[in-house]
Amino acid sequence: MEGAQCTLCHLAQAKFACSCSLPAILICAGCLADHIEAAGTHLPVPMQKKALLSGGPGNEVCDECRAKAAVRFCLCTTPLRKFCEGCDFTHYQKARHMTHSVHAISAYQSVASGKVPLETFRKKQFYINDFQLRIGEELVQFDTFTKQVEDEFGLLLAQITEKKEEILRDLQTQRVKLVAHLNEIQQIIENKRYAEFFEVATVLDEYILNGYSSLQGYSEKMFRGKLELQQIKDLLAQSVTYELDENSLLRGAFVDIPVLKGNTLRLYNGRSLQCKSITLSQNTNINNGTAICFIGADVVLCCGGDGHNDVYEVNIRSGDTRKVASTNTMRRWVGIWNYRGVCVYAFGGYNGSVRLTTSEKYLIERKTWTTLSNSMHKAKWKCSVCEHSTGLYISGNNEPGSSLECFNLQNETFQLLRTESAGCHSILLCVEDKLYLIRKDTVEAAHLSSGPNRAELAVVKTIPQIENGEYWLCQPAKRCDGKLVGLFNVSSKPCGMFSFDQVQVQFIQVETFTY
Repeated sequence: MEGAQCTLCHLAQAKFACSCSLPAILICAGCLADHIEAAGTHLPVPMQKKALLSGGPGNEVCDECRAKAAVRFCLCTTPLRKFCEGCDFTHYQKARHMTHSVHAISAYQSVASGKVPLETFRKKQFYINDFQLRIGEELVQFDTFTKQVEDEFGLLLAQITEKKEEILRDLQTQRVKLVAHLNEIQQIIENKRYAEFFEVATVLDEYILNGYSSLQGYSEKMFRGKLELQQIKDLLAQSVTYELDENSLLRGAFVDIPVLKGNTLRLYNGRSLQCKSITLSQNTNINNGTAICFIGADVVLCCGGDGHNDVYEVNIRSGDTRKVASTNTMRRWVGIWNYRGVCVYAFGGYNGSVRLTTSEKYLIERKTWTTLSNSMHKAKWKCSVCEHSTGLYISGNNEPGSSLECFNLQNETFQLLRTESAGCHSILLCVEDKLYLIRKDTVEAAHLSSGPNRAELAVVKTIPQIENGEYWLCQPAKRCDGKLVGLFNVSSKPCGMFSFDQVQVQFIQVETFTY
């Protein structure tokens, strides 16, 4: 690899390697700033490493306050800006949504010199991606919790009449205290996230430059923090003196599974299995061919079905129902997935005549559908979808065969992983780096730590078969008490709620649904 040319200009000798794509892009010193600035990337690098990128140590005074000594500089602008400890934290707070860098820049000399094989460098990037994903997931959980608290206060304030002015004044006073506590919690989480993320980044930087001499330093610095909901509830108890019956603070530890048809909603508690029936605010065409996924704490998106392409947003607490934009194509038994609360993907399905290779994307805020420019390699219906840091995995049936594909979320392209001559509907689940496929009387599993190219499914357990064993995951699974709980059907009929324990590799039906 000595003397390799820059991938971007094809003129100068490469000095760096960036893992924003695989295989890695090789970059010279001249093209490095343009490549980073194009995506507005924020990636902290210790000051002693500046010579590798800019050719010299530079001024050691902070560019922001121009008083204290600089300790880091940021690759988000050209020329590079330096920051002291205080200004560095403020700088990354302003760009909190960009701190998960997609450009993991590292010194190219370790790869070029032959100390580190390029394949080893790629594997390390998967570890970084997984770390970033876990931090993002915990922040999403906290944002959802904050929204639930705000919704509960809005509902409570709406119910207070003019005769309760004294209570209202007291409640407003308590609300100020609650907001102060939430701000304090948010600040604690941001500080922890900032400190742990850049501690890992600094260790990885040293680790790469030293030729990957040891794994010990990296493994010891991996993020182990968890959002403790109980601690937050304790803080809330100190500030809120009113008793809020059946609010989201008490529901947070449970999973509710909605079963819908027409204008009827049944809400099952994933732990107690108690059922609550709700009549929707309007009649719908939701049936056993409709796919459902959560797009908010209490709101689900109901997509397609038998004989129609209608789409609805339903509040599972109030029953409030809104018909939104229909899919561009009628899709029955479609595979559906909510990606980070921004958009919902709908893969394949059946239009009444043929199985489909096309897919669509729903922007949750704009409430619009667009058809993806790329199609799946194989047509699929009764699709099952799950997510991993390497992409979305989709399984489905196109009689008489079935197939498994991986959807790259960066460029929205599909990669065919497996095809079979025999067709069978299945449930697809992902737990950390392990992919599970459940059908008939078998559970298959594959490791995803090395990416989709090396994901080979193999039978890991035989299970009791439920009815004909052809399962459709009509609602993505949610976690409850350490297990995955979701809704599936057999032979195109609502069948029930299932539970999957990845430790025992146990798949069971815990509730049967009938209309």
